Amino acid sequence: MSTLSAPIGGSLSPGENVLVLDPEFGVDESPICMDLVTADRSVEQAMLSVTVTESPGDRVRQWQQHADTTPAAATVLDVDTSMGSAASNPTADEHRIPCESASVRTVSDPSNLTKLGIEITSALDELTAAEEDRRLVVCFRSLSPLLQYVSREELFKFVHLLADEFARTGAIAHFHMDPTAHDEQTVATFLHLFDGVVERDDGAWELRTR
Repeated sequence: MSTLSAPIGGSLSPGENVLVLDPEFGVDESPICMDLVTADRSVEQAMLSVTVTESPGDRVRQWQQHADTTPAAATVLDVDTSMGSAASNPTADEHRIPCESASVRTVSDPSNLTKLGIEITSALDELTAAEEDRRLVVCFRSLSPLLQYVSREELFKFVHLLADEFARTGAIAHFHMDPTAHDEQTVATFLHLFDGVVERDDGAWELRTR
Protein backbone atom coordinates (compact mmCIF):
# COMPACT_ATOMS: atom_id res chain seq x y z
CA MET A 1 0.00 0.00 0.00
CA SER A 2 1.25 3.50 -0.81
CA THR A 3 0.25 6.75 0.81
CA LEU A 4 1.16 10.41 0.74
CA SER A 5 3.01 11.53 3.85
CA ALA A 6 2.07 15.07 2.80
CA PRO A 7 0.92 16.75 -0.43
CA ILE A 8 3.89 16.98 -2.77
CA GLY A 9 2.51 18.73 -5.83
CA GLY A 10 2.04 22.01 -3.98
CA SER A 11 5.79 22.28 -3.41
CA LEU A 12 6.51 22.34 -7.16
CA SER A 13 6.66 25.55 -9.17
CA PRO A 14 5.53 26.16 -12.75
CA GLY A 15 8.21 25.01 -15.16
CA GLU A 16 9.51 22.19 -12.95
CA ASN A 17 9.78 18.56 -14.05
CA VAL A 18 10.05 15.59 -11.69
CA LEU A 19 10.62 11.88 -12.17
CA VAL A 20 8.30 9.48 -10.34
CA LEU A 21 9.98 6.14 -9.67
CA ASP A 22 7.30 3.50 -9.25
CA PRO A 23 7.26 -0.20 -10.13
CA GLU A 24 4.74 -1.08 -12.81
CA PHE A 25 3.34 -3.91 -10.68
CA GLY A 26 2.48 -4.03 -7.00
CA VAL A 27 2.37 -0.29 -6.31
CA ASP A 28 -0.61 2.02 -6.63
CA GLU A 29 0.85 5.25 -8.00
CA SER A 30 -2.58 6.91 -8.28
CA PRO A 31 -2.30 9.01 -5.09
CA ILE A 32 0.98 10.66 -6.06
CA CYS A 33 0.02 11.02 -9.72
CA MET A 34 -3.25 12.76 -8.86
CA ASP A 35 -1.51 14.92 -6.26
CA LEU A 36 0.94 16.14 -8.89
CA VAL A 37 -1.71 17.01 -11.49
CA THR A 38 -4.20 18.60 -9.08
CA ALA A 39 -1.85 20.51 -6.79
CA ASP A 40 -2.95 24.07 -7.51
CA ARG A 41 -6.69 24.34 -6.88
CA SER A 42 -6.65 28.15 -7.03
CA VAL A 43 -6.59 28.27 -10.85
CA GLU A 44 -8.18 26.32 -13.67
CA GLN A 45 -6.07 23.46 -14.92
CA ALA A 46 -5.39 22.08 -18.36
CA MET A 47 -3.98 18.55 -18.38
CA LEU A 48 -1.89 16.69 -20.92
CA SER A 49 -1.65 12.99 -20.21
CA VAL A 50 0.70 10.83 -22.30
CA THR A 51 -0.21 7.19 -21.73
CA VAL A 52 2.02 4.30 -22.72
CA THR A 53 1.21 1.68 -20.07
CA GLU A 54 -2.52 2.31 -19.77
CA SER A 55 -5.43 3.18 -22.04
CA PRO A 56 -7.13 6.59 -22.17
CA GLY A 57 -10.09 5.00 -20.40
CA ASP A 58 -7.86 3.84 -17.54
CA ARG A 59 -6.45 7.35 -17.27
CA VAL A 60 -9.95 8.82 -17.03
CA ARG A 61 -11.10 6.29 -14.45
CA GLN A 62 -8.04 7.02 -12.32
CA TRP A 63 -8.87 10.72 -12.37
CA GLN A 64 -12.50 10.09 -11.46
CA GLN A 65 -11.60 7.75 -8.59
CA HIS A 66 -8.84 9.80 -6.97
CA ALA A 67 -9.44 13.47 -7.77
CA ASP A 68 -12.23 15.62 -6.38
CA THR A 69 -11.80 18.23 -9.12
CA THR A 70 -11.77 18.03 -12.90
CA PRO A 71 -9.53 19.85 -15.38
CA ALA A 72 -11.01 22.63 -17.48
CA ALA A 73 -9.42 21.03 -20.53
CA ALA A 74 -7.60 17.77 -21.14
CA THR A 75 -5.80 15.92 -23.89
CA VAL A 76 -4.97 12.23 -23.56
CA LEU A 77 -2.23 11.18 -25.97
CA ASP A 78 -2.14 7.40 -26.21
CA VAL A 79 1.01 5.68 -27.43
CA ASP A 80 -0.44 2.44 -28.75
CA THR A 81 1.94 -0.44 -28.05
CA SER A 82 -0.55 -3.21 -28.78
CA MET A 83 -2.92 -3.78 -31.65
CA GLY A 84 -6.55 -3.74 -30.60
CA SER A 85 -6.02 -1.73 -27.45
CA ALA A 86 -8.49 0.89 -26.25
CA ALA A 87 -6.57 3.41 -28.31
CA SER A 88 -8.10 1.96 -31.46
CA ASN A 89 -11.45 3.36 -30.36
CA PRO A 90 -10.68 6.71 -28.75
CA THR A 91 -14.15 8.17 -29.17
CA ALA A 92 -15.60 5.96 -26.44
CA ASP A 93 -12.97 7.15 -24.00
CA GLU A 94 -13.18 10.76 -25.10
CA HIS A 95 -16.81 11.12 -24.09
CA ARG A 96 -15.99 9.96 -20.56
CA ILE A 97 -13.32 12.58 -19.90
CA PRO A 98 -14.93 14.76 -17.23
CA CYS A 99 -14.12 18.27 -18.39
CA GLU A 100 -15.37 21.03 -20.67
CA SER A 101 -12.90 20.48 -23.50
CA ALA A 102 -11.34 17.07 -24.12
CA SER A 103 -9.61 15.15 -26.87
CA VAL A 104 -7.93 11.79 -27.33
CA ARG A 105 -5.11 11.29 -29.81
CA THR A 106 -3.19 8.17 -30.77
CA VAL A 107 0.41 7.62 -31.83
CA SER A 108 0.49 4.15 -33.35
CA ASP A 109 4.28 3.69 -33.49
CA PRO A 110 6.07 3.89 -30.11
CA SER A 111 9.45 3.98 -31.86
CA ASN A 112 8.57 7.19 -33.71
CA LEU A 113 9.65 9.76 -31.15
CA THR A 114 9.53 12.52 -33.76
CA LYS A 115 5.82 11.90 -34.33
CA LEU A 116 5.20 11.69 -30.61
CA GLY A 117 7.03 14.97 -30.04
CA ILE A 118 4.99 16.71 -32.74
CA GLU A 119 1.74 15.49 -31.19
CA ILE A 120 2.83 16.62 -27.73
CA THR A 121 3.81 20.07 -28.99
CA SER A 122 0.51 20.40 -30.85
CA ALA A 123 -1.44 19.39 -27.75
CA LEU A 124 0.48 21.89 -25.64
CA ASP A 125 -0.29 24.66 -28.12
CA GLU A 126 -4.00 23.84 -28.04
CA LEU A 127 -4.18 23.59 -24.26
CA THR A 128 -2.36 26.88 -23.70
CA ALA A 129 -4.05 28.87 -26.47
CA ALA A 130 -7.56 28.96 -25.04
CA GLU A 131 -6.92 30.44 -21.60
CA GLU A 132 -3.60 31.98 -20.64
CA ASP A 133 -4.46 31.86 -16.94
CA ARG A 134 -4.87 28.11 -16.81
CA ARG A 135 -2.21 26.05 -15.08
CA LEU A 136 -0.79 23.40 -17.39
CA VAL A 137 -0.07 20.01 -15.81
CA VAL A 138 1.51 17.03 -17.57
CA CYS A 139 1.70 13.33 -16.76
CA PHE A 140 3.88 11.02 -18.88
CA ARG A 141 3.29 7.39 -17.99
CA SER A 142 5.66 5.79 -18.59
CA LEU A 143 9.19 6.08 -19.95
CA SER A 144 10.06 2.46 -19.22
CA PRO A 145 8.15 0.70 -22.03
CA LEU A 146 9.55 3.11 -24.61
CA LEU A 147 13.01 1.69 -23.92
CA GLN A 148 11.79 -1.51 -25.58
CA TYR A 149 11.45 0.42 -28.85
CA VAL A 150 14.21 3.05 -28.78
CA SER A 151 17.72 3.26 -27.37
CA ARG A 152 18.53 4.88 -24.05
CA GLU A 153 20.38 7.66 -25.87
CA GLU A 154 17.42 8.39 -28.14
CA LEU A 155 14.97 8.52 -25.25
CA PHE A 156 17.32 10.67 -23.17
CA LYS A 157 17.50 13.29 -25.95
CA PHE A 158 13.73 13.14 -26.41
CA VAL A 159 12.97 13.60 -22.70
CA HIS A 160 15.52 16.42 -22.52
CA LEU A 161 13.67 18.27 -25.28
CA LEU A 162 10.30 17.59 -23.65
CA ALA A 163 11.46 18.81 -20.25
CA ASP A 164 12.71 22.03 -21.83
CA GLU A 165 9.41 22.47 -23.67
CA PHE A 166 7.34 21.86 -20.54
CA ALA A 167 9.50 24.32 -18.63
CA ARG A 168 9.07 26.89 -21.40
CA THR A 169 5.29 26.64 -21.20
CA GLY A 170 5.31 26.87 -17.41
CA ALA A 171 3.89 23.39 -16.96
CA ILE A 172 4.22 21.29 -13.85
CA ALA A 173 5.20 17.96 -15.37
CA HIS A 174 6.02 14.53 -14.06
CA PHE A 175 7.32 11.43 -15.79
CA HIS A 176 6.92 7.88 -14.49
CA MET A 177 9.65 5.25 -14.66
CA ASP A 178 9.77 1.69 -13.34
CA PRO A 179 13.11 1.41 -11.48
CA THR A 180 12.84 -2.39 -11.33
CA ALA A 181 12.87 -2.61 -15.14
CA HIS A 182 16.29 -0.96 -15.59
CA ASP A 183 19.79 -1.06 -14.19
CA GLU A 184 20.95 1.66 -11.82
CA GLN A 185 22.98 3.41 -14.52
CA THR A 186 19.93 3.85 -16.73
CA VAL A 187 17.85 5.33 -13.92
CA ALA A 188 20.71 7.59 -12.85
CA THR A 189 21.14 8.84 -16.43
CA PHE A 190 17.57 10.11 -16.60
CA LEU A 191 17.65 11.63 -13.12
CA HIS A 192 19.93 14.37 -14.43
CA LEU A 193 17.07 15.73 -16.56
CA PHE A 194 14.75 16.51 -13.66
CA ASP A 195 14.38 19.04 -10.88
CA GLY A 196 13.54 16.29 -8.42
CA VAL A 197 12.61 12.66 -7.95
CA VAL A 198 9.55 11.21 -6.24
CA GLU A 199 9.78 7.72 -4.79
CA ARG A 200 8.48 5.66 -1.92
CA ASP A 201 10.15 5.54 1.47
CA ASP A 202 8.64 3.07 3.95
CA GLY A 203 5.43 3.00 1.94
CA ALA A 204 5.00 6.77 1.69
CA TRP A 205 5.81 8.96 -1.30
CA GLU A 206 8.61 11.47 -0.80
CA LEU A 207 10.09 14.21 -2.99
CA ARG A 208 13.83 14.78 -3.22
CA THR A 209 14.89 17.92 -5.06
CA ARG A 210 18.24 18.59 -6.66
